[in-house]
Amino acid sequence: MMVATYDPNVFSVKNERQAKDIILTPEGQSTDERWEKETPFLVADISQFISPGKDTLIVDFGCGIGRVAREIIKQHGACVMGVDMSLSMQILGLQYVHDSRFSVVTPDLIRLMVKNGLTVDACFSIWVLQHCPNVEQEIFLIRSMLKPGGYFYILNNNMPAIPMDKGWVNNNVNIRPMLEEHFSEISYSLVP
Repeated sequence: MMVATYDPNVFSVKNERQAKDIILTPEGQSTDERWEKETPFLVADISQFISPGKDTLIVDFGCGIGRVAREIIKQHGACVMGVDMSLSMQILGLQYVHDSRFSVVTPDLIRLMVKNGLTVDACFSIWVLQHCPNVEQEIFLIRSMLKPGGYFYILNNNMPAIPMDKGWVNNNVNIRPMLEEHFSEISYSLVP
């Protein structure tokens, strides 16, 4: 029996180019094409549900370098707290977004902040939960941080792709029932 171990090092990058390449892998089009097409679509789609404004606090769960956070801040003036486990992504995110309305914390720190009473207006997670080894724990954390009536927007693969020391692994966990246990679905669609 082969035992695999979770390997978060796949998200440790040296520069913005490497970050973009791991954030949006080429799937039918290049990373840059996906970045250019997908980002404005997501910001518009997220904005119709969250209605961000200058008094809105949003969590970008698995923010990477903050591509969606940057545009939401630019277009709506909202405050966005990124959460990412990769120190290199955190550092690059602060540089990429480069706005005082953006900060980045670790998953451990956001857990502690929520435990101590932090609540937020909304949360979005783009291409992230599919990579989490304990997705149920992350969904519970997200639910715990939302104010009553808060929105959670998620874009995710249908199949998990968890980085392990033996490569990417599908653990066959279907997160949809977990999401349905904690959230009421408003809308479900595919990325065009």
